[in-house]
Amino acid sequence: MKKKFIISISGLILLCVCGMLWYIVKTQYQREHFYIESLPDFTLCQSNYYPYNITNTDKAMVIVYFESDCQYCLNEAVQISENDDIFTKAQVYFISVESTDYLKNFESNFFSSQIIFLHDKEKDLYNALSVSNFPSVYLFTSDRKFIKRFIGFVSTEEIISHITNEQTD
Repeated sequence: MKKKFIISISGLILLCVCGMLWYIVKTQYQREHFYIESLPDFTLCQSNYYPYNITNTDKAMVIVYFESDCQYCLNEAVQISENDDIFTKAQVYFISVESTDYLKNFESNFFSSQIIFLHDKEKDLYNALSVSNFPSVYLFTSDRKFIKRFIGFVSTEEIISHITNEQTD
């Protein structure tokens, strides 16, 4: 009886370890093999519940996926809002999958003409971009072609350099 119990527990532990390894490998594969050629039309929701099409701009796009309780996300928003004068050639979108109440609360801390806060309730864009960590920053040209993805905090200088380099090519 004791032997069957030990074998059952060992099998269960082995199954859990294999499941965790599979998840880690799958997540790493998705991170390394992210690919999107251009950004399709996406309509998300503003904090006032009005729909907003993010591709309805003639500027380059900076898409930042964030969570309201993420300190790195807060640092990213502070850095961009304090330097919004250098983002004149880009439209910055801060997008969250959290409830609109969290979005409104986060948005109330920032006053920038260059940042639009949006809610991705259905996670359509979230899934299309394979968001895995917060913040995740995605850069697109004015004609919606993919430039670069950053996972984690990134400086405004780095963002601007990629947008500027892409516009001069």
